[in-house]
Amino acid sequence: MTEQKEKFISILEKNRVSDRSEDLLEYGRDWTRKHTPDPCIILFPKTADEVQQIVSYCYEHNIKIVPSGGRTGLAAAAVARNKEVVVSFKKMDQIRSIDIESGSVVVEAGAILENVQKAVSDNGMFFPMDFAARGSCQIGGCISTNAGGLKVIKYGMMRDLVLGLEVVTPTGNRLRLNSNVHKNNSGYDLKQFFIGAEGTLGLITEATLKIVPKPKNLQIALLATDNFTTILEILKSAKLKSLDITAFEFFTKPCLQAVLDHVHHCRNPFAEIYPLYVMLEIDCGDRAEDLQYFVESVEHLILDGTLSLNHQTFKELWAYRENIPETILKLGQIHKNDIAVPISSMPSFIMKLEKMIFEKYSAFQVLLFGHIGDGNIHVNIIDTTRMPMEAFTKITDELDMEMCRLIKSYHGSISAEHGIGLLKKKLMHLYRNPEEIQMMKNIKSVFDPTNICNPGKIIDI
Repeated sequence: MTEQKEKFISILEKNRVSDRSEDLLEYGRDWTRKHTPDPCIILFPKTADEVQQIVSYCYEHNIKIVPSGGRTGLAAAAVARNKEVVVSFKKMDQIRSIDIESGSVVVEAGAILENVQKAVSDNGMFFPMDFAARGSCQIGGCISTNAGGLKVIKYGMMRDLVLGLEVVTPTGNRLRLNSNVHKNNSGYDLKQFFIGAEGTLGLITEATLKIVPKPKNLQIALLATDNFTTILEILKSAKLKSLDITAFEFFTKPCLQAVLDHVHHCRNPFAEIYPLYVMLEIDCGDRAEDLQYFVESVEHLILDGTLSLNHQTFKELWAYRENIPETILKLGQIHKNDIAVPISSMPSFIMKLEKMIFEKYSAFQVLLFGHIGDGNIHVNIIDTTRMPMEAFTKITDELDMEMCRLIKSYHGSISAEHGIGLLKKKLMHLYRNPEEIQMMKNIKSVFDPTNICNPGKIIDI
């Protein structure tokens, strides 16, 4: 047994320190699978004190650390490939307290998002962060990637829902950054540095999150159309009518077809399959008829439409959108991209994007879906021939570069909600100017002077 392993066992317990090959593989990578994991050991702390002891030892001995949550990330930010120590927050999953008066919930970093949602709901409140990986993603990871999801149009990103953090810095210091107060204007808001930092500035151990009253009466409309300009007209109309929009999603014909082909309980809600679909969810409150009146007012813009009539049809309609990420994996080899452009530029951007892919990468199928209400599109490039991974990666790298130049021309973002990690690091210079990148490096150096915390992610030092 190595001296390093013995030290970690002395901090934790033998059964919470693992160098088994199956654990090294599982906890050394995230969803992306594009990098070969090669960590040296996996640690499972139960307390912030243990995390602090681990980090202090690693800082003293210049040992690199990769924090690990639910590993549902899509940017390779949780990959350990250079003999790093992986700190898994799997066993730090407690929901500590719910304070209805102040509108907050305190959770450990490893708490599963769905469990937080349920605990808050059981106490009569609502935690609005929501996306397909809710059953396995952890709160610490959601914060570290500044997660977005389905409800951003009303409630904002994860950054908007974090009231306070407890973090362990790469030098082994433990900081409590704000608590459950909603107003704190005493100097720099240091917690904001850790939100979206992908674990490069420190390890989040606990979070105080904002909770809100439950929506009174959520209803949903699934609307079919044939162009993106119409989608924006529907969104504009809904806003002008002051509807309480809680989600505004879209997906294309191939996305629906994938769901119909691979999810046995999903049937086509219409008589035919249309080019584009919009999902509009609103909180009707005491006015249950509001959604129906709205759909009638935009009938001239749509080809077909259907409404949720009860809880069961509400779930059935959401299933078309929520099953897309999993079902499209069955179509072939997939390359995912998560981008954002100004909402008003969406029709023009998508037209140019599809034209570019058709003309230069016609061997691939492109599937689009996402949170169009906040300008976020998930671009999925499908290779149905399943060419060798090396060849596929080379071509999609070229495609990414062209797409990101197009995004830049629209003043958009190369990453809307998934982060940068390893996968998009080479594209940073297209979106951030040299001065901004240097400032990021300076911030990294302040928090992590020896570059031990998730090194190589976002930027190189």
